[in-house]
Amino acid sequence: MERLGLRYRLTHGTTIVRVVASIVMAFLSVGAISLIERLPYSHARDVASDALKLPAYLIVGAFSPEGIHWSHPILWVHSGNVALYGMYAVLWFAILSFLARRRVDARR
Repeated sequence: MERLGLRYRLTHGTTIVRVVASIVMAFLSVGAISLIERLPYSHARDVASDALKLPAYLIVGAFSPEGIHWSHPILWVHSGNVALYGMYAVLWFAILSFLARRRVDARR
């Protein structure tokens, strides 16, 4: 019984580490995307930047189909930022969980 409890605590602790790491990596990812905007203008730069932001635009568009031209444009901008960070945090959490699971399976 104690062994199962210890295993639960270790699994719970590593999940917290993965959550914190995914949030940090989301901030780094969004920071890297913002650095793309500082490159000299080119069509490829705009396509790459828009492609990396597209999932967040789709999330925000589901909640406010009018886009920035609705009654609360600042709320639209802030929800876009939250969606961008949240989307990359979920993506990084999935990647880290997959890698952790592969590591555990390789030990067996």
